[in-house]
Amino acid sequence: MISINNVTRFYGSKRALRDISFTVEKGETLGILGPNGSGKTTLINILLGLLRADEGSVTIYGKEIWSNREALLPKIGAIIEIPRLYPFLSGRENLKIFAEYLAVEESPKKIEEVLGLVGLEDVGKLPFKNYSLGMKQRLGIALSLLNDPDILVFDEPTNGLDPEGILTVRETIKKLSGMGKTIILCSHLIYEVEQVCQSVVILQNGDLKKSISSKELENRDHLFHLEVSESGYESCVRFCESNVSIEIIHTDSKLHTFRLKIDSNVSGSEILKNIVESKISVEAFYKDQVPLEELFMEAVKS
Repeated sequence: MISINNVTRFYGSKRALRDISFTVEKGETLGILGPNGSGKTTLINILLGLLRADEGSVTIYGKEIWSNREALLPKIGAIIEIPRLYPFLSGRENLKIFAEYLAVEESPKKIEEVLGLVGLEDVGKLPFKNYSLGMKQRLGIALSLLNDPDILVFDEPTNGLDPEGILTVRETIKKLSGMGKTIILCSHLIYEVEQVCQSVVILQNGDLKKSISSKELENRDHLFHLEVSESGYESCVRFCESNVSIEIIHTDSKLHTFRLKIDSNVSGSEILKNIVESKISVEAFYKDQVPLEELFMEAVKS
């Protein structure tokens, strides 16, 4: 659906992006993760047709964005950090202005729909200047939804928010993902990306350091740590090797521990039950998920 192909961008002699390539599938929520200055916002601006790549291209539905902006941009909704709206107008009045600009059909109905979607239906009459940061961010999301776009692009949507605001914006993004929207979330906050994204690309100093597919992220949910008694170690090795639902990633005969990958169609509790029923004494058994933070640090240090 979205293809970033060997994108390079300079500001004068300074290189902001170098040879960036990845794809975003329809209905996917992808996180662009990186420290400040890594090139995230530059990439977003190229994706939105606000900047032109010096080399490479961005295609959406098979069409190059820069030369097809008029046709493609109505399919995209975006907010770049905190939205700048008319401070003395209410949230509802701000949306009305943009709905008229976008020629939104049945705009009063659509305005109420998007306010309800982001949980602002009860404060739609409040002047924008009186909104909290979290409310402003949610109104920005409502604005991005006015023309019912297929693609949503959020650049640092939780920046500067308090914990309650972060949680509310996170849940809103999850709700939109559940509606089948294709979402690109740009952030330097690892935990937020991990909470909502199905795949991740990591940028540093304009380079693509790592691309983590949805399958790789999903596989982390099926890793387990198992520790058994010394007398049960060999029996546990045989049990795991004979079970087609289990893959031994690592084992330590001195500590009597295993790192196991279990098929997604089998629960960890079921495997534990089978091990215990095999008369193997279990000392510990728990999920051993690799944190995204660890994957991020490995990428940026490489």
